[in-house]
Amino acid sequence: MRKIFYLLVTIASFYFAGRYHSNLLMIFSLVLLLFFLFSFLQVWWIGNRLDIKIENQTQKVFQGTAGETAFIVKNHQFWPVPNFKILVTAGNTKDPAKKVTQSELSGYVDGRSETILSLRLTSEYSGEIAVAVEGIVFYDYLKLFSHRRSVQIGSVQKVFPRPLEMTIVYQSATNTTSDNQPLAEIRGNDGPDIFSVDVYQVGDHPKNIHWKLSARTGELMTKVYSLEENRQVVLWLDLLLEDQQKLADVDRFLTLTASLVNQLMVQGISQEVHLINGLLPISPITVNNPQSYQRLMTEIINQLSIEKKVEQTTTPHAYGSNNLSLNLKGELYVNQKLLTTFSEDYQQKLPQQVIYL
Repeated sequence: MRKIFYLLVTIASFYFAGRYHSNLLMIFSLVLLLFFLFSFLQVWWIGNRLDIKIENQTQKVFQGTAGETAFIVKNHQFWPVPNFKILVTAGNTKDPAKKVTQSELSGYVDGRSETILSLRLTSEYSGEIAVAVEGIVFYDYLKLFSHRRSVQIGSVQKVFPRPLEMTIVYQSATNTTSDNQPLAEIRGNDGPDIFSVDVYQVGDHPKNIHWKLSARTGELMTKVYSLEENRQVVLWLDLLLEDQQKLADVDRFLTLTASLVNQLMVQGISQEVHLINGLLPISPITVNNPQSYQRLMTEIINQLSIEKKVEQTTTPHAYGSNNLSLNLKGELYVNQKLLTTFSEDYQQKLPQQVIYL
């Protein structure tokens, strides 16, 4: 509409300048034409004098929280850029539907300076969010003319899952209930010297009763204090993706993995984690502190981002005791036996699930 208005003003100026032989109107009309020509050439000129880059401002993003991405626009010329618009797309890299969110960021940058525009994104699923710039549109001062320049840059923001609560009971040959249920609980939040539980005996101190586990087993259980023993769990993670694997399945796998690894780590259990991706062998990762946990989750997300397809997921062969296996179907194996299959309601099921090792 603005273009039409200025075009009509220019045509009317030329018309009345010729009709009334007005030099003033003729000069005005020529100035308008020169201004339009300058504006048209300006948007093409400034389009080649700007650089843009992307930086992730949020170092660690969790599922359901917002991560901030910065777009840094640098102007290499003396002329200011009065108006520009960045065209941005964002989407989860494992989404088979390739659903993306489109955004437009508008701004202004002075001559020989730079400006920073920010975009905050919240992901419903964990994994990787790919942010890409498809182009940048430049305008003149009056927004009469525009020029779009294609830009192919992007960044990847890793979104980590939130671990869920769960119960793990460490199997001991000497600590079992009357119905042969394993009782030696992995050390949790009850104190640094608690490493197992046993059936309550007459004479045990009432303060040592483990009320939560007693409610689960139906028998009074008492905490056993002793020296630390060397305990380790071997975890096998099957990363093989099916064709058109649902995004919710990948998110479930990441959440279950984070819950298992975090619970074992917090409770003082060293873990040897094996990643199976169907490609080159991956060295086992030992997890025993928050840094190694972060490194493991980062490596899992990296491996899941590799394009590989198989017709069917496979269950890792885990030998020996204290082995856990998990695949993208949500199947959890304990010592080579299928314990349970987590489906869509896994967030409600996992806190009630007791895993015996």
